[in-house]
Formats: sequence, structure tokens, C-alpha cells
Amino acid sequence: MAVEWGQAKIEVTALRDEILDRVNDGWPIRRIYDEFKAAGKITMSERRFYHYAEQLSAQMEPKKLTQGLPARPHLVPTAPTPTTLVKQNSSASKAAPTLAPAPAAPARSSLEGLPHEDQADFKALWSGKK
Repeated sequence: MAVEWGQAKIEVTALRDEILDRVNDGWPIRRIYDEFKAAGKITMSERRFYHYAEQLSAQMEPKKLTQGLPARPHLVPTAPTPTTLVKQNSSASKAAPTLAPAPAAPARSSLEGLPHEDQADFKALWSGKK
């Protein structure tokens, strides 16, 4: 079926709000295309519909794209960093702010747990003298 040049863009422009509403509601593009095609609202190919739907999504404000999505609290930092001052509630006490806990001390050498003669053998092997 021959379609007039520019017809696909006209159809998408006319259905812009419906397409964006469905995208915001989480509908797959394929389902939107199938519904419009079955209803006779569009005559374009699926590939061209995907092209225009992608352009519409790119033009949307990021706020509208994420509207209705569940909050993701696991992405919000909750613990202070080691160098951050932790304020205490001023109404509860007048104590000065304290520093968060410092990082743990570095690990000790793994040779310290070995008997003295084994340490000497290991050091000789490690340096290539044995």
C-alpha cells in the first residue's frame, strides 16, 4: 500500500499525547504500535513508528519520563563518610559535633604468625636466594 510522503510524521504528531501517555504508563512501544495499527490510527511501518517514538521520548523532559516510577531509596546515601561531621540534635544536648568513625588500621604482615625459621625460609625463597 503506497503511503503519501510525510504521512507517518503527520500521524505521529496527531497521536503524540496518546503515545507519550502510554510510554509514561510503561507500555512497550510494540504494544502501542499494535493497538494503533489495529484501530486504523496509523498506516506506517513498525520500524518508522519506533523511529518517531524514540524521537518523542528524547524530546520529553526527564521528570516526565520517570514520573510514576517507584522510589529507589537504596540509591540515596544514608551513612556519613569518615570525614563528615555528625551533628547531634541541638535540643537534646549541647555537646560538640563528633567525627564519624575512622577507617580500620591497616592489616599486619602475614609473616608475623609464622615461626621464625619459616619466616627466614620464606624470605630467602622470595628474594631468590634459595
